[in-house]
Amino acid sequence: MSTGFLMDIPSMNVKNTSTSKTVYRGGGNYVAMIKETSKEDYQAYLNTLKEYGFSLLAENCEGWGGAVFSATFTRGELVLTVVHYSLTHQTNISFYTGPVSNRLVYKDSYASDTIIQAHTKMHMLELWWFGNSFVFQLKNGHFIISDGGYRNDLAYLLDYLETLAPNGQKPIVDAWIITHAHGDHDGALMTIVEMHQEWAERIYVEGIYVNEPNDDVLRKCGGHTPHAILRMAANMFRTSTGESAKLYRPQTGQRYYFSDITMDILYSQEQIEEENYTNLNQASTVCLFTIDGQKCFFSGDVHEDGLEFLLENYTKDFFEFDFFTLNHHGFNTSQSFLECASIKTALITRPDMDFPAQRIRETNYLTECAKESLHWGDGTLIFTFPYTTGSFERLPKNDWKYDVGVEKPNTPGHKYSLWGNNYTGFIFDADAVLFEDGTLKADVKPFLAFAKEKNLHMSVYSNKTTSELQECLMNAGIAEYFELVLGAEMLKGNNRHLAALTLSEKQFQTNHHKLVVLCNGIDAVEAIMKSGVKTAVITSEELDEETDLKKWKAFSTLDEFTEYLVSRDVIYE
Repeated sequence: MSTGFLMDIPSMNVKNTSTSKTVYRGGGNYVAMIKETSKEDYQAYLNTLKEYGFSLLAENCEGWGGAVFSATFTRGELVLTVVHYSLTHQTNISFYTGPVSNRLVYKDSYASDTIIQAHTKMHMLELWWFGNSFVFQLKNGHFIISDGGYRNDLAYLLDYLETLAPNGQKPIVDAWIITHAHGDHDGALMTIVEMHQEWAERIYVEGIYVNEPNDDVLRKCGGHTPHAILRMAANMFRTSTGESAKLYRPQTGQRYYFSDITMDILYSQEQIEEENYTNLNQASTVCLFTIDGQKCFFSGDVHEDGLEFLLENYTKDFFEFDFFTLNHHGFNTSQSFLECASIKTALITRPDMDFPAQRIRETNYLTECAKESLHWGDGTLIFTFPYTTGSFERLPKNDWKYDVGVEKPNTPGHKYSLWGNNYTGFIFDADAVLFEDGTLKADVKPFLAFAKEKNLHMSVYSNKTTSELQECLMNAGIAEYFELVLGAEMLKGNNRHLAALTLSEKQFQTNHHKLVVLCNGIDAVEAIMKSGVKTAVITSEELDEETDLKKWKAFSTLDEFTEYLVSRDVIYE
């Protein structure tokens, strides 16, 4: 039999199959995707691996509703995982050289090594500003960390673990899971690597679980944790027995065992063709924690395409969740996924007040369908298992008195963080967006100050004359923010919006950029986004039906505009 992969790994020889090339996916991991395969083909390949000297370490025979099967093999330091998706008739083969977690193998001691009358608890930590930080305390007193939040959240995270550790002992973290390489998820871990070696000594870490893409994807999408830095993190921690912590790469289909809970990997970045990457959020590892029979779906910042993958490859009855962490804090909420899923408790990983709701229709649908929907922001939330809806505890709001050198932001301007800075400028309709009955609208000035700080061009137009408009701007204290003030006498033609656009383009000298009218007509906007837009025009009413823009409904408030900005792919963090 031929060896179609690297490292003397046998091919999956199946008739009438289409096999993608073996692709390097980062962290020493290679992946091949074989389409048009059956469950019998999958089983036959597992037998072939045994003939090639591989030993079966762990196998998921349950099939998660008869849909997804997986098996992990080892041969020396080589780790190979095979995943078969029955509904889509595809098999993925992933392999790398490195450590493999012994948590893939169930041991009776996991369940028996518990504190008497203990209950597993999940802590949804309040954060410095934004992001994900969850802590599970198991019945044996150990911990699992999911993400950890920004760098400024590290002090609170470590203090919190120390207050929970039994008998004043040093906290033992059985697993520190990083869903993906963005600062609001991996920042706490990265801070230990960068500057806080002594803080690494405050906890034991048995293993770091992260599935990061290759360096090309990280460069393309702006990730924060290349494999070399992750190795440094692992080397800085010590296990409870004194060795360096291990760096593990969780694979789709695997199940890990910790004390009284299991962690299933439902989706990882190997499922994405490299050329389809547009944002590192797509690389989020999606986990399912099962605690006392209750299912906790942890989605990280996974994009809609990741949720669609789950819908295509898992049976409908699988999507019955006791807890659901809203993916990407609500920015990527998928209506089709929510319509399929049954959710008791929705956890929205952002403060309720500091940030505007995104994907409003989808988020409202979620909150209407779920029995309860909870934000952090008014104190850390604690859930004790088995959990009954409404029985959570809330700690007093954290005052952020930790030595991190940065105060928690609380100014209105922060709600307008235009991540990625993909726009070169904004053009405002003063009559509808900036002023109401001659009075400057709330939050306008902080947004203008933020945009100016980012060196974004800004112009403003109105039905008033130029001199009248300038006087309004000066009286409101915002005249300094605009490079171009366009009164009614300057807006030639029937369509003042397009006239303002033309004059602003000339002023900004953006001949190397395209301009866009931001609006609520999603189909039109998505078509424009694909053409490489850079500048936004804000308007207040439907444009002239005689123009090509007749299908575009414009924004009526600044809040609607900012909500839309943050919800679009082009400005994800």
